[in-house]
Amino acid sequence: MKQNPYAGLKKVILAGMILVPLIPFVMVLGIGYYYFTTSLENNTIASMRRIVQDHRQMIESFLMERKADLEFILNTNSIEDLIRPDQLQRTFENLQKESHAFVDLGIFDESGLHVAYHGPYHLTGKVYDQASWFKAVIKNGFYISNVFLGYRHVPHFVITVAKINQGRQWVIRATIDTQIFNDLVKKVRIGKTGEAYLLDAEGVFQTERRSGGPLLKKDPDRPKYGPVHEGINTFIESDAQGELFLYATTWLKGGSWLLVVRQEKVDAFKALRQASHLIVLISVLGGATIIAVALFLTGRIIRRMERMDQEKDQL
Repeated sequence: MKQNPYAGLKKVILAGMILVPLIPFVMVLGIGYYYFTTSLENNTIASMRRIVQDHRQMIESFLMERKADLEFILNTNSIEDLIRPDQLQRTFENLQKESHAFVDLGIFDESGLHVAYHGPYHLTGKVYDQASWFKAVIKNGFYISNVFLGYRHVPHFVITVAKINQGRQWVIRATIDTQIFNDLVKKVRIGKTGEAYLLDAEGVFQTERRSGGPLLKKDPDRPKYGPVHEGINTFIESDAQGELFLYATTWLKGGSWLLVVRQEKVDAFKALRQASHLIVLISVLGGATIIAVALFLTGRIIRRMERMDQEKDQL
């Protein structure tokens, strides 16, 4: 059988026409993919960090505004007036005009005795001298508690401010509506699975987690968040169910509360995944086009050479 004299030449031409454009095409695509995906990933993490920072500032502003409301009451009213039921009621009504987050209002003397109270519970006359929040406010002059049950057996937290009046220390305490505070923290919406929640230093939920995490229950993922740290920490970890999440954490309230914002990794990097699929599609189509054009042009060149040899033989 006569060997085709152009078989070897055809392979050389075909290989050259495929490799010469394909190598720079793959290099450009690879470099572009690396920088594009790195940029997308960094932008996603930077966006998460901005959300955490803004949310932390919003929560701290809310707490500081409530503290300022109580300080204003102490500075504009005498203790004698505040312990009168009618005056305390009017003060509370004015307080609620500033924010509906206030549930009740109480006045305590330096022994921890609840001398005056306005709210839905019967707490007047109870003694709180052994309560952790009372000891803290007497010592520091201001305190925001963790969520606890207390005498009312309902999850709540309090903001307290102390003031010395006529040689005696008095404390004003307001309970914050847990549901309003929950909604404030939980209202972060990032994609389909993004959520925000607060933990105390021991990992106990201070607000509910949308995906499951009731108040005063311990978060099984607490060890993953690490010790108290400055600024914002971001990382990718699996939760107790093995689902991968992008986390961003920051401490507030002097290291007493940990703000956690997390989003499923698949959801967080959805744009990255779409870009990867697009680049794979471009690679396949580009490679197929290069091969098809190389086959077509190689065939034309070989046929042209065959015709030229035939014409030479005839001549």
